[in-house]
Amino acid sequence: ACSSGVVTIDEISKILHTDTRAKVSDLQICIRNVWNFCKSLQVVAMNSGVIVNKNTGAIEFTITSGGKPFSNAKDTIQKLHVMGIATYIASGDRTDKLLKMADYLGIPHENVHGISTPPVKAQIVRDLKSEYGRVIMVGDGVNDIAAMKEADLAILSEQQFCWKPKMLTDAADIIIRDVIEVIDIVSGDLSGYSSRDQNSCADGGKCREKSRETDSKR
Repeated sequence: ACSSGVVTIDEISKILHTDTRAKVSDLQICIRNVWNFCKSLQVVAMNSGVIVNKNTGAIEFTITSGGKPFSNAKDTIQKLHVMGIATYIASGDRTDKLLKMADYLGIPHENVHGISTPPVKAQIVRDLKSEYGRVIMVGDGVNDIAAMKEADLAILSEQQFCWKPKMLTDAADIIIRDVIEVIDIVSGDLSGYSSRDQNSCADGGKCREKSRETDSKR
């Protein structure tokens, strides 16, 4: 889910089945370290996985990430709903984890799309464009580029203050440092369109401080 290109299931399956270096204990160490940091948080999301190298055909790292929603993420979603803006989540994370986050943010379960690869995210935006008058995509990673290019307006969030590649910044119409800025952007965007048109705001699963604590192990 973190690739901007197409990675097939067969390619990944072959690496996972033939790798001889990675151990289950490597992943357990990552999970334990991140959980010790995050367990005191009121709302937390954790994900674990591996990073594979297609060139070497091996598992390079096991990784666990955990974090909490940005402090103003819930407020942003609530204000969008008051404005009549439908909100959606499209993320590579598992659906069951996303539903818990959606409950906290106030996003309907039917608007949550889990295990979404870059092509799937792009298709979701296209589908929303056929339903709504205008679709805004908010993302923060290279796996959001395809969806950002499909949206009527693409917003790149730099709230996590990590380096963004040029291909990602080039895909954005607007770059923000705080998710609450979406409110003013949407308000200004709507002023140029009929109030009869419905609008939607799709989030690439990024109203979450996903990399606040990350642990990886070779």
